[in-house]
Amino acid sequence: MLKPLIQNTSNTNNYDIVIINTHLFDIPGLDIAKEIHKKNPNQRIVITITIFRERLSKEHLDPVGIDHECVLNIPFRFSDMMYFLFK
Repeated sequence: MLKPLIQNTSNTNNYDIVIINTHLFDIPGLDIAKEIHKKNPNQRIVITITIFRERLSKEHLDPVGIDHECVLNIPFRFSDMMYFLFK
């Protein structure tokens, strides 16, 4: 499922939004988000984390092209996710 996101070279959004957890098993979620952003800077990305969002510095988020507003703490409410879907 990640391959189409990373290999997209058309700079069009194949997905309305991409939600990535920072603690994936085999590759850091922020690395995946950086690759997606590099290939398609218009793709909307939301990061989910288990730590306080304030602990993610600007240096972590700038290469991904998002700000703290697009970071969700786990656990989160469905209404929090809906905010991003309809933004």
